[in-house]
Formats: sequence, structure tokens, C-alpha cells
Amino acid sequence: MGLYRRVVLTLVLLRSNMGQSVLADLFEISQPTVSRIYRRMLPLIEQVICLHRPPLPEVLRGRVVLVDGTLIPIGNRRTDRETHETNYSGKRHKAGLNVQVLSDLSGQLLAVSSPVPGRTHDRTGFTAAGYDHLLADTPPSVTWATKAPP
Repeated sequence: MGLYRRVVLTLVLLRSNMGQSVLADLFEISQPTVSRIYRRMLPLIEQVICLHRPPLPEVLRGRVVLVDGTLIPIGNRRTDRETHETNYSGKRHKAGLNVQVLSDLSGQLLAVSSPVPGRTHDRTGFTAAGYDHLLADTPPSVTWATKAPP
């Protein structure tokens, strides 16, 4: 199998999450061959598409930053036995993980925090991600209007 078909096979597996046996039938090869191709091609594809990102303080410099805490539903209400933390958000009545998302005014994604349990308040997640220290010297640029203009 040529390089082009190997890349296509890997991308199809990543994108569609098909079973390897299904892809083996589509590409007329064996399932172990699909597994070998995937394991060998994935690191190469990651190297090719890896973009250089400057450090976050440098990215945030001189920009208006929008911060949004969001709950990512996971559908699992179990409690962690060791820490006794639950992912259930009583406010939203859903189980999930809380992440903090930073973007600029044009909607470009700047950063996403590591997930914290869904019951965590957005402000606590913001502090846990370390964004409060990064944005401490940033003057507030946006004032919130409570009424729409006439």
C-alpha cells in the first residue's frame, strides 16, 4: 500500500472512528495491517500538523480576551472513590467537566484549560487554570450594558 493510501486510511480511522476490521474490508487488507499502519502513521501525521504556539502570556499580550466557563456533558454521575469528587453540576442538573475557554473578539481560540469536576464554579476553575495570574494586569476593556440602546 502506498503512502497516500496509508495517510487516507489513518485519517479515515481518526475522523470516523470506524472499526479496524471495517477499514480492512474497505481497503482490502487485514485488520492487523490496519493496526500497524495506524500506529506507524499517526506520529508522523502529528509531527506534520503540529503548529508552533508561542507561550500563553505572549499570545494574550495586547488582546481583549473573552473568558467562558463551560460544562462538557459526560453522562457519568459516578463519584471518584479516592477524592469523593463528583462531576454532577447541581446548577445545570447534568454530569460533566468544567473547562475555561479563552478567545479573542474575532472568535479565535487562544487556550482551553484542563478539565475540573463539573460541580466546580467557573471562578474556581478560572483560578485553578492559572488564568487569574495571567490576566491580573490586563485592564478591563469591556463594560457590560444592562439595557439595550433605544
